[in-house]
Amino acid sequence: MGGSGSNGSTQPTVRGWWRRTGAGAAAALLAGTLAVVGPAQPAGAEFASGTTTSWAYTDIRTPLEVQLDPAGDVPAGAWRDESGGRHIARAYATFGIPLAELAGRHIYTATVVFLETAGTGCDDRQLEARVTDPVTAQTSWVSPPAPRSGVLEPEVFDIPIPCPGIVAWQATGPIREAVSAGEETLTVELQVPRRHMADLAHGRRFFPQANLSVEYETRPLPRPEVSSPDYPEQTAVAVLGARIPGEFTFDAGGHTGTVGFQWSWSSFGGGDPFQSDEFVFADEPGGTATVQLAPPDWGSQTLSVRSIRADGVIGGTRRYQILVQDTAPSASWDPAQVAAGVPLPVTFTPVVDDVLRYEFVVEVVGGAEVATGTVPAGPDGTATTTITLPAPELYFLRAQSVHPDWTSTESRFLLFVP
Repeated sequence: MGGSGSNGSTQPTVRGWWRRTGAGAAAALLAGTLAVVGPAQPAGAEFASGTTTSWAYTDIRTPLEVQLDPAGDVPAGAWRDESGGRHIARAYATFGIPLAELAGRHIYTATVVFLETAGTGCDDRQLEARVTDPVTAQTSWVSPPAPRSGVLEPEVFDIPIPCPGIVAWQATGPIREAVSAGEETLTVELQVPRRHMADLAHGRRFFPQANLSVEYETRPLPRPEVSSPDYPEQTAVAVLGARIPGEFTFDAGGHTGTVGFQWSWSSFGGGDPFQSDEFVFADEPGGTATVQLAPPDWGSQTLSVRSIRADGVIGGTRRYQILVQDTAPSASWDPAQVAAGVPLPVTFTPVVDDVLRYEFVVEVVGGAEVATGTVPAGPDGTATTTITLPAPELYFLRAQSVHPDWTSTESRFLLFVP
């Protein structure tokens, strides 16, 4: 007896959910459930997944043929066509194996996950899965692919599974063998056992997308070292300033598996690290890289840097903490001159030298902008302009200083017009 499930009646909405989310998403959710209800794995385990790259079935009614990538759902076991003709089918699902993630890793568990779209008798589901040689154009009912495994062990879940619904089998041994051999695909045969093969009550159909979920051991690279002459780590006094570029050096410490580094001032996103704007190659495997980076804000800031291997495997993360000065300019005016409709002289003063100009915005608190402007800095770095506040109201004045290679953080001042 194969497959997995629990008591329940047919729930067609499962198929709709599977089609909306995709087999990969549904099976990823199931893989999470497997991890919860299964035995605990060592720390550092991660999941990799693969989906079906092709489907096929053979039919006793056409014993010398194979149906490759048929349209619609895929049959297994006995069924009748529209004219009442009787058929018995074996189904074959071929999965892509994520070799780049699994090569050289210890595999804890592997599971193949399918969705039934038709079938009854889930309390006595008669269905077997086994790994076989790949399907070819010469495959047929009388010439099936050679088996590579015995009958796979079904997964049994402690959560409610609709009928028809999700079914899964353990495929750890076959996946280990396939990865070790460098194979990129795994073919799984689904069939009703011989003693029930002709029984229409045990025939089933499957959605033509399924999932392979593999839990494997991660081997993170050593984390890199980080240093900076401009922003030394964990100083008691704030240095340089927010948004001012400084020199940072990343060092792989001679670990030749590291070919580059990825950094972030916040959190790492997904995707290929080599395509990230926040990636740099080391000068040689295991070497160093020097970049110009600007802290995005003032106060305590953390730069996270992680090692990247040539195959994209992500290593350990170094978190480099610095204390950064604020760079927002100050602004001054005579409170006695604040009045509606009267031009008000305002002077901007920089925190950092080499200011080119100031950009400012005046807006009603919680409302619309009433003025924007740019004013060039004088030889001493200051600049004076006038702003007109149109009506009795509470206003924000926001300002930034613009420098040759960077722009300061924003200062914000309250102005009240009685």
